[in-house]
Amino acid sequence: MTPKTDPPVMLLLHHGSVTETDVIGEITGKLKMIQVATGSSSFTLSQRLVFPYLYRTIGSLLDVITIEVDFVKRFGWTRVALLAEDKGSYKEMSKEVETLLRQSGIEIITSIFYRVEQLGQVMEKLKELDARVILHHASGQGSPLCHVFCQAYKYGLFGKKYVWLTLMQNVKDYRNLASSMHQKGKLSCNAEQVVQAAEGQFIIFRADAKHASEVGYEPKRPFTVKDPAEILREMKEQAWYNDDTRRILYQLNYDAIWAAALALNKSLPRLPPRIITNFKYTDLGTVTDALVPEMNRTNFFGASGPVSFSPHGSRMSWLSMEQIRNGTATLFGIYDQKSRNMTLSEKISLLWYIHGGVIPQSGYRTVRTLLVVADELKIAFTVLAVISIVITVVFLLVTIVKWKTQLIQNSWPLMNSVIALGCIFLAVNVILQGSATQLSSTSHIPCNAFVWLFVTGFTLSFGTMLLKMWGVYRLFRYQQDWGLQVELRMLSGVAVLLVIDILMLIIWQLTDPLVVKDRLLPESRDGAKMVRYQTLYRQCHSGSAMGWAIAFIVYKGLLLLVSVCLVWPTWVMSMKRDAGDSSQVGLAMVIIALATVVGVPVGVLVQEEPNVNFGVIAGFTLFAIIATVLLLLIPKLIALKRGEMEPSLWSPLRPYIEELFDDVGDKKPSRAIENGDANTSDNNQGDGSAAQI
Repeated sequence: MTPKTDPPVMLLLHHGSVTETDVIGEITGKLKMIQVATGSSSFTLSQRLVFPYLYRTIGSLLDVITIEVDFVKRFGWTRVALLAEDKGSYKEMSKEVETLLRQSGIEIITSIFYRVEQLGQVMEKLKELDARVILHHASGQGSPLCHVFCQAYKYGLFGKKYVWLTLMQNVKDYRNLASSMHQKGKLSCNAEQVVQAAEGQFIIFRADAKHASEVGYEPKRPFTVKDPAEILREMKEQAWYNDDTRRILYQLNYDAIWAAALALNKSLPRLPPRIITNFKYTDLGTVTDALVPEMNRTNFFGASGPVSFSPHGSRMSWLSMEQIRNGTATLFGIYDQKSRNMTLSEKISLLWYIHGGVIPQSGYRTVRTLLVVADELKIAFTVLAVISIVITVVFLLVTIVKWKTQLIQNSWPLMNSVIALGCIFLAVNVILQGSATQLSSTSHIPCNAFVWLFVTGFTLSFGTMLLKMWGVYRLFRYQQDWGLQVELRMLSGVAVLLVIDILMLIIWQLTDPLVVKDRLLPESRDGAKMVRYQTLYRQCHSGSAMGWAIAFIVYKGLLLLVSVCLVWPTWVMSMKRDAGDSSQVGLAMVIIALATVVGVPVGVLVQEEPNVNFGVIAGFTLFAIIATVLLLLIPKLIALKRGEMEPSLWSPLRPYIEELFDDVGDKKPSRAIENGDANTSDNNQGDGSAAQI
């Protein structure tokens, strides 16, 4: 590695290109020798497995991309385009920042790798996609950026609607650079066109202590080797100092020497005296083991600012934030990589002087509105639902308190209690449905609760009424004896229907449960204000919801069809013979059937209108509940007040019904059934006891 006459090397200081640093870094890695480099910020040199002992006082391109994420978030942009020169490091930078931006919820419009001759097509695509904020990664020598601004000028991607941010550009005077390139025939635009396109755009480069002082960033300093201003004065006195070269490049070399010297000095107590006085290459492993912890703990304030190393050995320091004004890069802020703190020397409004002093938008600003059920509507139906529950509870209390009276026994109290329970389930479902549009997007339990309450409530109420009417129909048609056993048999049929419901719901719950999902309605745009209006409505959804809905509709539809065929003849029979509350149950079934046939299709058609959807479904549901309970309750209250055994709201209509449907029903004497005992009496005089159901 060195001539035989040179002394052995404990540690290597190196300034060179990425290729040189790469080759030497692999060699020092195999030799187990510390290498401190200053000239390459290549992405690949951050691979610690390949370059385990490489440290750089210049930051890696891998580390500087965090400024792009913080810059975008600082100004509230939500969509950006990525543009990168088609070369290894810049492509990797673009890929890495894309990942970080997506993790931060930033939309990536497009990510393009380009060659200079393709820039015309690139600009066409950016304009087509309406890209407003463009993050650019390219060589720091400035020529690619001049080509980009030249094409941006030709395609109109500059001015108050556009923001360009380019990383690691070490050129200060873009007017001179563009003029030189144009004169040599390397640039199709003249200097003024490039300067016009670049006006107000942003670039990032390395910063030093002087930069930080200029913007007022003065953090607490660790150990300081020397005042940075004094170091700079001493450098400028040297013959090799060139004002055309960014001073940071000199400062990085100065800090590399100090980083190595400090690490060597602090590791001396852990090195055997023999190695210090007579070092040999066979001792390199011991020296490196002592140096590595000290290099990792490096923390001092040097010529270029604070010096410390990231876990992959690159410099964590400051970045200068510059804006191109009249062709010249002008400092306006400092970014601290370690703390990710951004300090600006000017008011934010001054940065956007070409944008009218207002932060430009990254595209259409989205204003989202979530459609919810109006509070007035929700309160109104909640009150109605509570009233229906109170009425139902009154009905249950009357049934329980007067359980042993003939009036209640003739109306099948067990089945009426089940009907009341189903009505309560449906009313509770209405109350909960009012808040469905305001559910949390992560709360899925209420969605499934709605379905369970509605399905079981419908079966307990309507299913029980259907089987009750079926029992009445069989009594009249077949003159069967009537008692508690028959009522329990009918309730077992309700239990079968309920089991079918529960099995279907469990399978649905286990295979594809309902979840809260936001649906987006067609959006509208205001071009003048650059606002995109989006309207969302929140609903319970699952992939198989439509299939299960069809299954339940078919299943419940069959029950409705049976009820239509059964209710009419049974209702007429019960009207003629004054059979308990069967006529009221029949009328309630007709109301429920009509409410279902009308309400369900209308509710499906207006799903995108929460107020209408809730109003229709809740309105029909509560109407059916209240009508059912009142039809069952009022006749009993009237009868109890009058002291009648079996009152009927339809008594005044009986002569007309008998005349109109004289051929309907059985002319034989009916059976009087009480407490399970069959007693036959002649009903021809009209004063006997009719069958009480």
